[in-house]
Amino acid sequence: MESTAIPVTQDSYEPSDEYQLTSENASENDYTEEPDNVVVPCLLCRNRKRRCDGRRPTCFQCKDSNLVCLYTDQVAAKLSD
Repeated sequence: MESTAIPVTQDSYEPSDEYQLTSENASENDYTEEPDNVVVPCLLCRNRKRRCDGRRPTCFQCKDSNLVCLYTDQVAAKLSD
């Protein structure tokens, strides 16, 4: 059985200068930047691991399912009363 492998030279594994990530062209914020619109999910979406739009008093998932929509700050306020 003959080998049909293509010979690879050492040069083919070296990245070109334009694609090398150096401290000159890399920003520290490239990997630490958080999204601007962080949504705190309601308890139901968090438990079901669903995407919550964070609307109050009722998010879309709870409204669509006709369920009571509670957020952690609402639960904490009810417990302290």
